[in-house]
Amino acid sequence: MAYQSLYRKYRPTNFDEVYGQEVAKKILINSCKNNKISHAYLFFGPRGTGKTSIAKMFARICNCENSINGNCCEKCNNCINSKYQNCIDIIEIDAASNNGVDEIRELKNKINFVPNKLKYKVYIIDEVHMLSAGAFNALLKTLEEPPEYVIFILATTDFYKVPKTIVSRCQIIEFKNIDDKSMFNRLKEISDLEKILIENDAINEIVLNSNGGLRDAIGILDKVDSYVDNNHKINLNDIREVLGIVNSSEIKLMFDNIKKSNISELLKMTELYSSSGKDLYKILNEIIKITRDEIINNSNYDLISNINIMNNYYTKMKVSLNTKILFEMMIIELCSENEKKQENQVNLLNKKNINEKNTKAIDENIINIRINNCFATADKQFLKLLKEQWASLKEYTFDNDYGAIICDLIDTLPIVASKSYLMICCPYSSIANKINNDIDEYQKILNEKLGIKCKLVAVDTEQWNILKRMYINNIKNKIVYNYIDEKDKICDKIENEKTNINFEETAKELFGEIESI
Repeated sequence: MAYQSLYRKYRPTNFDEVYGQEVAKKILINSCKNNKISHAYLFFGPRGTGKTSIAKMFARICNCENSINGNCCEKCNNCINSKYQNCIDIIEIDAASNNGVDEIRELKNKINFVPNKLKYKVYIIDEVHMLSAGAFNALLKTLEEPPEYVIFILATTDFYKVPKTIVSRCQIIEFKNIDDKSMFNRLKEISDLEKILIENDAINEIVLNSNGGLRDAIGILDKVDSYVDNNHKINLNDIREVLGIVNSSEIKLMFDNIKKSNISELLKMTELYSSSGKDLYKILNEIIKITRDEIINNSNYDLISNINIMNNYYTKMKVSLNTKILFEMMIIELCSENEKKQENQVNLLNKKNINEKNTKAIDENIINIRINNCFATADKQFLKLLKEQWASLKEYTFDNDYGAIICDLIDTLPIVASKSYLMICCPYSSIANKINNDIDEYQKILNEKLGIKCKLVAVDTEQWNILKRMYINNIKNKIVYNYIDEKDKICDKIENEKTNINFEETAKELFGEIESI
């Protein structure tokens, strides 16, 4: 007997053999159980996820006279007649090769004939997106009002190419990539049945490289089984060898060389892999994965731009015949990008050192004066506008020069402000001290990014609670905050004078409703 490929041998024949697609299975099983079978279905999703296989078994279940838990009984006449490929009541049409108007017109002419032996005549049109515009138009009326004994099942990998007029006349069922656990279990089961010796790590590697398609996964297993000798237990390296993937240590070496901008070594490695038949497209995929892990596990956000560059070349390499040239250009661009980052870091460090030499930390006296002047000139409406602007600082988080300063400011909150002064509250005293010690730099950033020219002062949460309570007490005791000139006045302790003011109105103006103290 001729050898049969594993993916054909283990194609599911009932819903119990379908791995993944739980939602699609439940919809179709309940449709049969509750006798709510639609006249037209549209199955869409990635290749190798079971669309055509499920369409075939659903066609049989619809016709079964005594279905059991959504599966064919395999005993009634309809099950026996529908089991064979020569059943004339289940018609499979490949739209890729039968995509013209004439083929659809022929279908329309035959559709009025009643089923030969089954309850329903089922038309399965695979890759339906390949039909021409004229063919879709010819199908439209028939799809809308077919005879009651006709069911259409359309299947496609490119849902967006199917006209909306067709989509609107079908019940839509989405087929998703099969989850890793289900794929692993199915591959393990097939390996045991076929007596294929394989390590679990090797199965996981197949799952990772099948992109959610079980058919592709079974195909890889079949291919690797043919590659190894009898009685040899398939391991991770065997999978990588067959798929043209280099081992993890070499991928790590490439990743490290990219970080070091070692172009010459990377080009040598590329030449070696290309000449030995390694798949550069898959190598790139592995580098993207290891870069992603570095970003997430070590918070190395500088590598985000590398991901963007690699994804760009990943897309180009899919449709190019010159993958080696594109891979080399990608390496050069990545290394060039890294050199720019390193240069920027050096410039930033030098700039920081210069600023540390030239910038004098704000002294405690000036801090007290600025706190006083914030209260003295407070403008609630200006504060409201400022808070709305504050969120836009997030746009500059990845600024090569000022990203760290921006991150400090994002963690703060404007609490008292006017056109001349701004007080911000920090969650920790260490951040407040850091800002006050380099106040000119933070004021410069606020001016450049938000157009704010206020004199800045930072306090921590605990300090703010004390200042707020003092302010309320002072207002209640009719003590007003007077403006103090930073150049002319020295103020170790703020001395304010009593005046006739309205406590309720003044306190509410700044803080809203205030409890009596």
